[in-house]
Amino acid sequence: MQSHYVCRYNICILSCQDDTQELVYSGRYDGREDFAVVLQPFFRNTVVPVNEGRPDTDYFSEDCFHFSERGQSDMASALWNNMLEPVGEKQRYNHFRNDRSGLKCPTKVRNLPHRHFAHASADLVVCSL
Repeated sequence: MQSHYVCRYNICILSCQDDTQELVYSGRYDGREDFAVVLQPFFRNTVVPVNEGRPDTDYFSEDCFHFSERGQSDMASALWNNMLEPVGEKQRYNHFRNDRSGLKCPTKVRNLPHRHFAHASADLVVCSL
């Protein structure tokens, strides 16, 4: 059973993601030729890692909001993989395994992230820096 802290954290995360997605799909950035905004949904269906029903402090800093070095590392790996995935086929979760064996590499089919902006449709516009 998850603690109320984990439930509240998940609700906060989903609310922020919904607000971001609403902004992206609002049309505010449609038709721009100077940049594209591509939603990177790797965190959408992620659950907060827990240890004995409470957030796993290996992944969070002392304020229990920001990620620790280990958490940042997992998020960076998930973001990197998302940036190499085509729009519409992006992973929507992160399992917090601290496992680098699943890192994707650019190929002729999967170019470097900056080239994906050419494939972004006008309505799929969140900078993930």
